[in-house]
Amino acid sequence: MEARSPWVELQPASTGWQAQFAVQVCLQPLAELQKLRWGFNAGALMSEALERQKLFIESQFHGDPLKEPSAGARVLALRAHTLPGEGIVLALLGKVQAESESTAHQKALEYCREITSTFPYDYKLHPALTRATFRKLTGQDLLTACQNPQSLARIMRFESPIRTRNNLAYITGFWQTSERADEQIWRVLANFPHPVLYNVTLQPGILEGDERQLLWDMKTVAAVPYQEVSNLHPAQPFDKWVEPFIERRLNPWKRYYLVQVHLLCPAGVPDSLVRPVGAALTRESADLLAPGFFVIHPAHSSAAQIWCARLQSLELTPLHQQTTRLSRLSNLADLNETCCVFRWPYPPDPGLPGVTFLPPLEP
Repeated sequence: MEARSPWVELQPASTGWQAQFAVQVCLQPLAELQKLRWGFNAGALMSEALERQKLFIESQFHGDPLKEPSAGARVLALRAHTLPGEGIVLALLGKVQAESESTAHQKALEYCREITSTFPYDYKLHPALTRATFRKLTGQDLLTACQNPQSLARIMRFESPIRTRNNLAYITGFWQTSERADEQIWRVLANFPHPVLYNVTLQPGILEGDERQLLWDMKTVAAVPYQEVSNLHPAQPFDKWVEPFIERRLNPWKRYYLVQVHLLCPAGVPDSLVRPVGAALTRESADLLAPGFFVIHPAHSSAAQIWCARLQSLELTPLHQQTTRLSRLSNLADLNETCCVFRWPYPPDPGLPGVTFLPPLEP
């Protein structure tokens, strides 16, 4: 029997057409995973799985660290939403853009084929074959119900304004986690009493020239002796965490991505939902302290509708009314940071307490 093609959702875009597909990600039993390990014990499974996830993210990079990829040309999203009383639906969403409808459709099929061929084999992938399944995997009904500003939240790394010689710049913390910290995310999602959607949007990017200049300006100011800081640059004890941030961003030939994390719930996104997720994604390490995270909501109902529309079309939500160098730095993450956020669950043998990941929605 000939395999059925994945469902491709086509929509007009500002520059042609965009095409989306959805793939359900299902966990395999530990007994099956034991057969896949290359190491000598079960403990090696985790590190091997994380390495495969990292390679998959590396493969999404467009290849040229000096050339900005076309906006929205290729986007992925990790999307998990809960069905209270049933469990968590895990999905990987993809989007491509092209000038014509037929070309967009063909590119979507090619990208879906690439994803299902290269995604870590620790999981079973099931592309949506019908529009009904596509809508379920993307959580369309839940997205439609989130029109109130308090029903949408974006988790961001902590940012702090620092005045440089030329303008006001922002220093951000880092996305960083540990091997098992993501377990807390799945547990809090599964045990929340209302339907909730967790979304991580990922697209390749670069550190542009004016952003590098902005960071270099910040480095120059940070190097000024305390006594020489003028009234235009008020003294702040930021050197201990400004320096690692600048050095890490200015490290040449890094692979960068634009990453955003969102939580949606029609009943509202409370602190008890946001805090466990934000803490798991911004952990401290022995080598680098993390200043933490904060949460923003849409400013008003119109902004909430814009956020929902952008999440539906796998676009980044705006931080400011107009995109600036600062707003791009808020989204920019290197490869290691991206791996900390765009991470799939890998539960232990007994599973996670109170967490059920749903089996395939389609036979």
